[in-house]
Amino acid sequence: MRAAGSISRITRAESLRDSGLLHAVVFGLCAQLVGLTACRGERAPAPNRAQSVRAAAPAVAVGGPVSAPDAFELIATSDGAVLVWAGPGVCAHGLSLQRLTVDGQAQAPATSVSVCAGGVPAQISELTAAAGGGRLGLAWIEDAPEQSHVLGTHAADGAQTFAPPQQLGAAEPSAQRPRSRLSLVASETGAMRIAWQAPRERCVGEPGTCSQLVSQPHPPLLDAANRRSDVREVPGPCARLLVGSLWTAGIWYDAFCALDATGQHATTQVYAIRPEIFYAEADPALSDCEPLGLAPTHAGAVAWGRCDDGLRAHTLAPEGKRQVLRPAARTATCEAGRPLLEATGSGAREQLGLDAPRDRLELWLPQELAPAGARAVFTGRRLLVASVSGQRLSVRALRCDGHRLVSEPAPML
Repeated sequence: MRAAGSISRITRAESLRDSGLLHAVVFGLCAQLVGLTACRGERAPAPNRAQSVRAAAPAVAVGGPVSAPDAFELIATSDGAVLVWAGPGVCAHGLSLQRLTVDGQAQAPATSVSVCAGGVPAQISELTAAAGGGRLGLAWIEDAPEQSHVLGTHAADGAQTFAPPQQLGAAEPSAQRPRSRLSLVASETGAMRIAWQAPRERCVGEPGTCSQLVSQPHPPLLDAANRRSDVREVPGPCARLLVGSLWTAGIWYDAFCALDATGQHATTQVYAIRPEIFYAEADPALSDCEPLGLAPTHAGAVAWGRCDDGLRAHTLAPEGKRQVLRPAARTATCEAGRPLLEATGSGAREQLGLDAPRDRLELWLPQELAPAGARAVFTGRRLLVASVSGQRLSVRALRCDGHRLVSEPAPML
């Protein structure tokens, strides 16, 4: 059965510029947010990249073993950061949640969050979280023998007790790419949106089956009459359908990857939705590239991908302020005691100076700082990077020392 709400068709090789479709997306998004938000100098030369980061010190925190490479999340909060992960075994073991200070140290021992709904044995394979406006949301995918499901819970930002887990819908049973089935994003007002890849269903109005991309508020609206889910049909999905979601500079960004009619050429489609003025636009990006994800910029978002010519960064912002960096080189240095993240390529440059808490920063960082699958946040004082190595989760903290980012040892969790 399809989720209630609007269904949008994403045809192969379609640029998604159809104004009717965009109006439907904006209308659906604003309906979701009812009750939560309104719908209406010269710089000193940067150090050499190879010298920008000193040798790594011991990890700040060891989260412990994880059930899957994508079964953890690190996000910035109002008073530091939250690290959450699922250990090996059935979901009955719950999630482990560790609150970190702005310096990356444990505020208290990790707590357990109940996650199983109905007591069905299942493995947690993908996990995401978001915080904003004093609210904290968690969502995860449970892979059971017969079907996979998306579940979620929520709490106040600093709370120790979460709402009972709620089953949100069926999920595509297996992931072909890391973090490709689930995303959760929050605005500073506390509004949260969740998106996930649901199982394939028969397409509406044409033969064959389509992948289903579902998005809705998190948690779902209690009033059943006003509850709304938007479903986008994608006849030809890439191996990684869901590329990512962001809220930045008053804009919701959603990105997914679709194939053309031949099934040989991939394009990442990025929706930029401005609910306050009922405006949306869609931009194709990363043609014939493997999408890696979305990251924030000061004025918008940047889509990262791996292409034939190397790493590519496609920046998007309102009023057409866009550029493509190819091949893109990333550096992480410091200026005036704050981290400065930079990408260069094609004679262009994009910078992100960090002066306030921010997450989803991992794709800005060189691979020696943030290996594949890592999560990175800035707490306002430290840059924290969480990664899995040998099925074990750890976090390291980085601070500025002159123009360099240096690793900082701290007690283990």
